[in-house]
Amino acid sequence: MFQLAENLGMTVYEMGQKMPMSEVNQWFEFYALKAEREKKAERGGSVNLLDLEPEALAKAFSGE
Repeated sequence: MFQLAENLGMTVYEMGQKMPMSEVNQWFEFYALKAEREKKAERGGSVNLLDLEPEALAKAFSGE
């Protein structure tokens, strides 16, 4: 919850007042999928470039 609030630039209290729980749950799913992709990439597994975040996609083509 705290990481999401920080990423959105609000407090947990504000987030609770402004965001329905269904959206919070969708954010948690997003972060879980993102972490899964990052772990797979760290292990050297193949990653679908279309699934990457823009920053990661840029790194893939820049060789960083």
